[in-house]
Amino acid sequence: MPPFPALFRTAALAGWLGVTTALAAPALYAEETPVAEAAATPSRRAIPYRSIIDTVSPDGTYITIGSKIVRTLRITEATRIYKGDGAEEEFAALYPGLEVRGAYRKLEGGVLEAITIRIGPKPSR
Repeated sequence: MPPFPALFRTAALAGWLGVTTALAAPALYAEETPVAEAAATPSRRAIPYRSIIDTVSPDGTYITIGSKIVRTLRITEATRIYKGDGAEEEFAALYPGLEVRGAYRKLEGGVLEAITIRIGPKPSR
């Protein structure tokens, strides 16, 4: 009876080594996949937001929104600012404490570019 426990230990060890080798082999030889590259590239899709303006830059290039998650949005010529009724507005209409919503996109270097800024809460239907 003593040879069987040693045989079982050997078989168990061989099985364990086989499983760990089979699971680890793909990770050892994996190359960068398109999914990993896509995560590292800037986003061209619009990311929605809804928040309160914390600060407005005096030169009109940035606004900071959020309290828990603070985001700094860059304002460009392409950024569209709208009032609650849908009429276009100027940058001067933005001030700290104002509720805003809209969309931004992430550019290279982690810069967040505002696409749209809508002043006020979403109108009820």
